Amino acid sequence: MAHRPIGIIDPDRLKLMPQRCHAAHEFCFRLHDQMLQLLAEGEARKVANVVVKFQSVEESKAFAESDDTLTFLLQSGYADAHKRIVLNKVTMALFSDFLHFIYEALVTFEKKKFAVSMSLLRKPLRETLMFATWMKADSVDFYDRLRASPADLMESNYLTPERRKKLINGAISACKGMNFASADKIYHIIYDKSNDFGFARLFDKATHLVTSHPKLRTEELNLNFIFKNPTDNDLYYTIYADLAYILVYGNVLMISLFSEMSDIDDKYLDFILMSSLGAYSSLFQDGRNPIADNLNRLLREFLHCPHCGSPVRIRKANAPHFFLTETLDCTKCGLDHTFPLHWLMSKSKFKLTDDRRSVAEEASVGS
Repeated sequence: MAHRPIGIIDPDRLKLMPQRCHAAHEFCFRLHDQMLQLLAEGEARKVANVVVKFQSVEESKAFAESDDTLTFLLQSGYADAHKRIVLNKVTMALFSDFLHFIYEALVTFEKKKFAVSMSLLRKPLRETLMFATWMKADSVDFYDRLRASPADLMESNYLTPERRKKLINGAISACKGMNFASADKIYHIIYDKSNDFGFARLFDKATHLVTSHPKLRTEELNLNFIFKNPTDNDLYYTIYADLAYILVYGNVLMISLFSEMSDIDDKYLDFILMSSLGAYSSLFQDGRNPIADNLNRLLREFLHCPHCGSPVRIRKANAPHFFLTETLDCTKCGLDHTFPLHWLMSKSKFKLTDDRRSVAEEASVGS
């Protein structure tokens, strides 16, 4: 199905890409931008800062005069504060690094630099996201290993496939709003070299000129990606559904980790899930969009064109545009109008974060 462009990226930037992929690419960029906004707000509010209440004025003064405040906290019996400070700082730095790489990867996709794009995606998806997942699933183990031997954190003899899946599943279980996610699917997309359309093979072939793994062995008289036809669009047609799925997972994971540093209103998570899952369902899944269908039913009295008064509906073709720009087109008069999603959600009494049951639950992302 053809989707109207979302309109958040200058069309001139997308002219090398197939038009049918424009909305999907813009959606991935919007997911990046939502995470960037949360990071910027967190930095502005200094959410990583930790208040430590010392037992005496002398102890507080000694802390202020210490050359190594983190070591001082450990030696003075403030291990919990030390752990919280470390995890907070790692969380902020990890997502900052993650977003730098995601941004550049998306920009190079616009220029059809496929090998560069997949090389840029390799680190944030294989490593950075795994570290963030690990912190959510088992913060004590992550912290202990970071203190003991950071160089061994990603060693394959510890982070086996089974361990990775367990950590992903643990993070999913520990996060509100994660019932769309599947640990097996996330692993299959990022790490499974037997997946013909996954990222693992692309990561290795984009990074190495020659690969010997049986599932991605470099062909005779070939070097990986070197001779790829620059006019090919095949990668565009296969990557966006999985990339968007992983970015939605990363977005919700980030919100959960940030909520450990500072309170985040559940309504914010509701909004992120509604807009993300609503757009995803229309862009990548066959059949009707259950989130759009439910909103059309719940909000029937509010969805009328302010110009001509005709009813307007969230349709599969315009759903990504609506969920990401909060505007709907009237099929009768042809005008676009703003329908603020936050306000509409309040009118529908939409609720997800208390018991994980909502209209969003009906959209099984990636199924």
